[in-house]
Amino acid sequence: GFSVVPSTFDLAGAEQYFAQRQNRDRDVLKRGLRPFRDAFDFIILDCPPSLGQIVVAAVTAADAAIVPMTAGLYEIGSLAQVEKVLDARGTPLLGIVLGRIDTRLGISAEVVEWARSSGRPVFETIIPERVALRYATTAQEPITEYSPHSDIAEAFRRLAGEVVATCHDAN
Repeated sequence: GFSVVPSTFDLAGAEQYFAQRQNRDRDVLKRGLRPFRDAFDFIILDCPPSLGQIVVAAVTAADAAIVPMTAGLYEIGSLAQVEKVLDARGTPLLGIVLGRIDTRLGISAEVVEWARSSGRPVFETIIPERVALRYATTAQEPITEYSPHSDIAEAFRRLAGEVVATCHDAN
């Protein structure tokens, strides 16, 4: 019951397109998505892990943001930068997803504890670090098809349920 529009290498030129516009046309993505808003309950824009022009355009088009965060000190510092972009665009943070968490590592436990005590919205579901996800990505398959009975596939299903519930609660 969903549609996917996958990215292509053609999207690489989008960063240059937005950079050349220099803030003149940041809402082009928002306008482009407008005709589809009534056709879908959710439109999810998966962005690259950077704060480039594509991410700014996506944040401008978004009603809310979900920010993935892996376990590391760099990621804690990066979160503040992401929040500045969200605030500047008036886009609320729906929640943080803690991903690629390896419970055997102390840094993972520290980042989970920091995120949960930070006062920011954090989804309950934690996405574990699993090599199966890397294989699924290489096979260009969702983890729920590549390894449907794995703990990571189940974690993504729980996260999807949490996101839907949070969106319904927000409306």
